[in-house]
Amino acid sequence: MIDDSTEVQAIFNKIAPVYDQLNDLLSLGIHKTWKQMAVMWSEASYGSTCLDLCCGSGDLAWMLAKCVGSTGQVFGVDFSVEQLAIARNRQPPYWARLVLFIGLRLML
Repeated sequence: MIDDSTEVQAIFNKIAPVYDQLNDLLSLGIHKTWKQMAVMWSEASYGSTCLDLCCGSGDLAWMLAKCVGSTGQVFGVDFSVEQLAIARNRQPPYWARLVLFIGLRLML
């Protein structure tokens, strides 16, 4: 078992290019439904402010951004620089207010 957060961070940085494909494969695609349910349960609406901890490649954060619209804001936090780079490269809606930053969830 890996106890060192630096090692875990290195693993997520290493798998970042294939992270989304791994989610598809390992969950048999069900992760997309889980994320849709999470957005629904969050009750995010136009103008809301949302926080996505451990946002990874940002797909859930972008789903939330669509809900909150141009007057809302979504903060995405992850400890993997490589995951955040992928999240930043997603094609955002022109009006989305999504702020991504590196952080350790364990420190919050």
